[in-house]
Amino acid sequence: MPVWQSPTPDQFQEEIVPRGRPAVLRGIAASWPLVEAARRGREHCIAMLAASVADLPVNVLRAEPEEDGRFHYRPDGLSLNFVRGEASLPAFLADFFLTGFFARLMAFFRARGIVLGRA
Repeated sequence: MPVWQSPTPDQFQEEIVPRGRPAVLRGIAASWPLVEAARRGREHCIAMLAASVADLPVNVLRAEPEEDGRFHYRPDGLSLNFVRGEASLPAFLADFFLTGFFARLMAFFRARGIVLGRA
C-alpha cells in the first residue's frame, strides 16, 4: 500500500484520489488543534473536547480489556461481561483517561504485542 508523508491538498486530489486505491496518509492531522492538545497531555485533550461539545448524555458500554472487545454473557450465563450506562462526553473521557482504564487498555495491547504509536 502506498505511503504518503504529509501530502498537500493538491497532491491528494491530483495524485492519490485518481488512483482509486487505499493509501496511508501520514502526518495529515499533525497540526490539528486536538492533536496538538493531545501532545501536551491527556488533560489538555479532554479539556478541549469538553469545551466543544454539548453536555448531552451519550450511551456507554464498558468492559474490561481482557474481554477483547466482546460484549457478551459471562461464563456463568447469568450476568453480562459489561456495564451499560449514560454519561456526558466530558465525564466519559475523564473517566476513561484519568481513572486508569486507559492504562489497563494499553497494557492489554502491549501484552498481545500490539504496538500503538505515532505515525
